[in-house]
Amino acid sequence: MSATFTHRAGNALLIIAVCVLAAGAAAFAYARSAHDSARQAVQAADAEMVQTRSRQARADINRALLASADKLKQQADAAGMVPQGWSERHVNVRQQNLLRTEVNQILAGTARHAGQVMKLEEFELSVTQPDEGLFDMPKTTRQPVMLTLRGMMYFRLGQ
Repeated sequence: MSATFTHRAGNALLIIAVCVLAAGAAAFAYARSAHDSARQAVQAADAEMVQTRSRQARADINRALLASADKLKQQADAAGMVPQGWSERHVNVRQQNLLRTEVNQILAGTARHAGQVMKLEEFELSVTQPDEGLFDMPKTTRQPVMLTLRGMMYFRLGQ
């Protein structure tokens, strides 16, 4: 009886050991799956953190730009550079043949100073004769040059 009992006890212990081993293998597989899931979650969180830092950096830059724009607006207001203090006029000279002295007068009239600013949209100055140069003094001053000048002239209304 004792040999049979020992044999049954050994079989029972073997069955218990196999069950514990199977349970351990199942627990290991579950733990490995959970570890992989956790690793993916950490990678996703890292990617989100990088995006968040990038958005934070952009937000910081935008805040600095807004502060700079506010400061510039205050300086412009203090200097009287408000839109209500300016008037505008369209300038449109299209392919006009003009004498060089007339072109000089027009260009001098568009020069920037404290009371006016010219915003050019189009500018072209060319000679009308193939044998003359734009920057060479012609033999006769009566030969015209072609001028195209288009844009907006802003005038200060008052001091």
